Amino acid sequence: MRFAAVRRAGEGAEAFLAALAGRGGGSGWYDDRIARRLARLLPQGALVLDVGANNGAWAVGLARALPGARFHLFECAPYCFADLERAAAALGGAPLNRVAVSDREGEATLHLPAVASGLASLHPRGDTSVRAHAYQTLAVPAVTLDAYMDRAGIARVDLLKIDVEGHERAVLAGAERAFARGAIGAVLFEFGSSNVNSRTFFRDFWAFFEQHGFRLLRFAPGGHLIPVPRYDDRLEYFRGPSNYLALRDKAD
Repeated sequence: MRFAAVRRAGEGAEAFLAALAGRGGGSGWYDDRIARRLARLLPQGALVLDVGANNGAWAVGLARALPGARFHLFECAPYCFADLERAAAALGGAPLNRVAVSDREGEATLHLPAVASGLASLHPRGDTSVRAHAYQTLAVPAVTLDAYMDRAGIARVDLLKIDVEGHERAVLAGAERAFARGAIGAVLFEFGSSNVNSRTFFRDFWAFFEQHGFRLLRFAPGGHLIPVPRYDDRLEYFRGPSNYLALRDKAD
């Protein structure tokens, strides 16, 4: 019993210290200090693509910190649509796209939890903390960002935010042409337990951003940014989501 208590205390301390460093501490999208930190890095009138917009709270929070920002919202979980419509109206009638974003256009299979939450994913959920939920499958339309930007006449994106429960690398693959021509200035994305389901490693993200001339930072509590100057195996942290920012320019 004594050893079990010590082990539990040690595991709790490990998780706490990791969270202080921004590793596995949760989504943190709605922290006002994170929104204010992002606002200082973005230009006035910034164009933001919110991929995995959920109920729109993140976009509305950023808009408060950065008045004049313009948003395009992407979400394919039907139970989010009513809230997202209200958020889109609050954002000045932001385009609302009821689609999945992926590496190819057509149709995708969404794994949708029976109870509304942020757990919907294009990959079956087997990660420990959420695998006990009941899921149903739903066919949804899918687009690539390259094709969407072409159709919408978007020449440059100041911030691409991706929160798609493990499908982040595919979203980036579907924007390869935009990255190649320098049309995306910054990317905010999650990495964590949901990437187990898509079989993607942090090294995959590192290689992509290094190829396209980005540097990486990790958000810590309070909106602090921790530089990630080089790849290390310890970045493969799957115990909850960590929030990363990829920047093309020199500002931090």
